[in-house]
Amino acid sequence: MEAHKLNEVILIEGKTKIIEKGIQPHTVRMIAKDFLTGGDAARKAEIVDIGIQKTKQAANVFKMLQYNNIPTAFIKLESPNTILCDACDMLPLEFIVRRYAWGSYLLRNNQYKKDHRHHNFCPFFNSTFNSMYYDPNA
Repeated sequence: MEAHKLNEVILIEGKTKIIEKGIQPHTVRMIAKDFLTGGDAARKAEIVDIGIQKTKQAANVFKMLQYNNIPTAFIKLESPNTILCDACDMLPLEFIVRRYAWGSYLLRNNQYKKDHRHHNFCPFFNSTFNSMYYDPNA
């Protein structure tokens, strides 16, 4: 049985994740799909087991935050592609860490050339934006 068929109370479904009501009260299940997107979903690729890799990465970030006494909604890794979380309101913030100037970054920063040699950020480049006010068509 697929992970997202267990409860079948889907609260919202996006390009790469499904959020459904958890079995326990006040919980949700975050199920990662086997899709990657780029360019505000202008490109979409199905990659076998990428949902498992993305879920492992997210669970590890949540565990690291909790280890450092930073509260999170994370409860546990429920299956290879599913995280059980406390139900909560999500902040509309997106955190991006880049090693290379690529994709949408190049569109917003024309000082980097769009050629086969991509600029390598050392240390990594970090950015944050409020996705509530983000318009991909702007």
